[in-house]
Amino acid sequence: MPALTVFAQWRRDIIAELHKRVYDDMLLYLQRFLRTSGHRLWCQQRPDNLAELMLLAACAHDMLAKSYNAIIEAFSGQIRLFPRAVQHNVRVVRSAMSQWAKSMISLGTRREWDRDARLRDLPEWMAAVRFWIDSSDIRIEKRGRRREGSSAEWSGKIGAPALRFMLLSDGRSRIRKMWGGYSPKEYDSNWVQIERQFFEDNLKGTGVVGDCHFFAAREFMRDPDLIAPPGDNVGIDLIRNRGFARNMAEAEKRKADVSCVRSTAEAPYSKIKRIFKMLDGGPYHAWREKMSELDKCFTWACGVVNMQIATEPEFV
Repeated sequence: MPALTVFAQWRRDIIAELHKRVYDDMLLYLQRFLRTSGHRLWCQQRPDNLAELMLLAACAHDMLAKSYNAIIEAFSGQIRLFPRAVQHNVRVVRSAMSQWAKSMISLGTRREWDRDARLRDLPEWMAAVRFWIDSSDIRIEKRGRRREGSSAEWSGKIGAPALRFMLLSDGRSRIRKMWGGYSPKEYDSNWVQIERQFFEDNLKGTGVVGDCHFFAAREFMRDPDLIAPPGDNVGIDLIRNRGFARNMAEAEKRKADVSCVRSTAEAPYSKIKRIFKMLDGGPYHAWREKMSELDKCFTWACGVVNMQIATEPEFV
């Protein structure tokens, strides 16, 4: 396929996946970032649409999972690029887009939390729920000790080296807070204990839905109420002590209720991994660049999800 045709197809695919309003907002932010931040794009040619071309190059790499060599070839009808230059330019775009994304992510207000929670059909005993929490591991390249199961980067969840990210989302699946990347060896309940001050300072009086990996956090935090079910082999004494249920019948019913509303926590990750193929965890999409670049890419993806939700109600 001729280079111009490949470029045109990629551009159409990127804009279709992002949606035009999101794409235009990102481009406007990047242009302003380049004027004010001191960052420069490397290129011997300086076409008027250089910023847009490099935004498309970054999207082609992170969203479409295209290699830098494939990007150089596909863009050859538009601009002459060299490997070091295109990699530098993609890093500049990620820096801009991660800052853009941070403007899309805020904790919000109780009024917003209440409104969005009404979108979910919650059982009466979960009436206080305003948030959903979940973690996900993003595959990184096997290198050196990362190949070993004992390494800090080894994820037992995916059987490969990874970085873990945590998302707190609301009733519209809008991301209200993100953390990461950090070692996938950090158990979710232990992580809550580390971040306990955030939850107690900002989310008091609410309920937060999590999976069974958060159950142990009920031992040390009850407000906000972390509604996390016990695992399959947990006895009734521990279930009572952690305040999840009074008897096994009630525990089973509540576990089923939590399972029914868990999809709200998983929705942001499914959108992120669908739009940004370099984050989908596939064996051919392991992250090969600096971990700081992965943080920026993941932050960017969170911003895209939030702006789509804000501008397109059908994304809820």
